[in-house]
Amino acid sequence: MHCTQQNFLLSVLLVESGWFSEKDLQLGHSLVWYISPHQYLKVKIDGSIIAADPWNYRFGASLGQFASGFGYSSLS
Repeated sequence: MHCTQQNFLLSVLLVESGWFSEKDLQLGHSLVWYISPHQYLKVKIDGSIIAADPWNYRFGASLGQFASGFGYSSLS
């Protein structure tokens, strides 16, 4: 599944859980391998912004990291 579809499903699950509102979620964009556009979620938790990239999780990125360039980036 493409990153855009995975982010949509994750955002629906987060909002429907009741723990997050739509205001707590933003879309982030990066370039994978410096040429391929990529989308991930920015989730506001206790005043901090955490990257959530479900597409990149299977490649080893943990919560707080997202695909960018030839590896991972972090928001902090």
